[in-house]
Amino acid sequence: MSPAVPAVTDPLERAAWSWVAHLLAGGTTAWAAWVESPESVAHDVRRPVGLDALPGAAQLELLRVLVEAAGAPLEESLALRVLRRPAPGRGPVDLPLGWPGEGQVTADGFHHRSAPPTDPGSLDVEEVLRVAAGVIADLLLEEPAAPRRRTRAVPTRLPRPRTGPSVWVEGPPRSRAAVRAELAAGGTRLHRPRLRWRGGRTLPDRVLVVVPPLERGLLEVWEDRSVAGAARRWERWVQEIQGSNRLPPSLRSRSVALWWAERIGADRVQVTVRHGVDAAGDLSALEVDVLRRVNAVLVLHRGGDDRAAIAARLGERLQGLGRSIGVPGPAELRVPVAQLRWLQAWSARITDGLTRAGYPVDGDLASLRPRPPAEGDVHSLDPREVLALMTALLLPGRAARRDPR
Repeated sequence: MSPAVPAVTDPLERAAWSWVAHLLAGGTTAWAAWVESPESVAHDVRRPVGLDALPGAAQLELLRVLVEAAGAPLEESLALRVLRRPAPGRGPVDLPLGWPGEGQVTADGFHHRSAPPTDPGSLDVEEVLRVAAGVIADLLLEEPAAPRRRTRAVPTRLPRPRTGPSVWVEGPPRSRAAVRAELAAGGTRLHRPRLRWRGGRTLPDRVLVVVPPLERGLLEVWEDRSVAGAARRWERWVQEIQGSNRLPPSLRSRSVALWWAERIGADRVQVTVRHGVDAAGDLSALEVDVLRRVNAVLVLHRGGDDRAAIAARLGERLQGLGRSIGVPGPAELRVPVAQLRWLQAWSARITDGLTRAGYPVDGDLASLRPRPPAEGDVHSLDPREVLALMTALLLPGRAARRDPR
């Protein structure tokens, strides 16, 4: 028989523990409203079984948001996981509750923890997102590893190889994959590098260098690296590229075209301008942001291939999630304002260089010039929309379809 849990006597703790019980029972009242209600001063308040210490403000606010989205009490295991999860990353591990409207002091006027007492309703959403990312990462890490794919047996009758000139496609991930799929569907023989008998690799008959607008290409590379396990925020990642003054390899169109021209001839290198449309398997910028936030936690627990496999699995679950819950995010995510001139300079350098080189061009290189800033441009993602997607991940099939704003 387990020992009885002692009753809580401190007024602040009594109100806090009664609010915890309210949330665990499926309540959604905010902390500021709860402390004004008669239930907050109820007698005989005890700690719920499974909680040894009062959860932090961010953990409690995340639980309230999840209960509100679910419209019902959460499963006990998930609710306790949320309340026990320390916030990962840089920042306070937890933020203790304080009386609303009384600043940074507790009921008796003293600080009891390293972080100041906080009203969950006034929290920066980023603090709640840190806890949510930690919970999602924990759930992913507990899933059994996917079985290794077995090598398929070689069929007795091999398919008839395609004839005609072989084509190799260069460019950023989404655009390159889309062009390859279109060529294959049209019967074009895609080049597969093979070792020659006397050494070296076979060269393609023709090379297509796919060039999307630079801003779109940056988004494609950001998504591709996030799916592989990277955790860089969009704005920070673009700033780092500007600081290095070197574009990602798949976006160095001039260098890529020149490299192939020196090997197979400039007349067999074609530049293809592609503005492109997102395919069904692509992630929205909002979904990529969820992925990279979880990656920031996974990097502390898994390395290399294991982390990439978990990130790819999460990416599959995120595909189309924003649209399904009515939170698709911005139609176009632009580079930060401080990097717009840098973007324009690099775009001009690419288009001018390809034009002077004289490669055959399919499309209008001048159309790749970035448009000037306009009112309504989105340069960073709304953390409230990110929280809506994380909520949907934690409550599959139960998250409400509502505008988080």
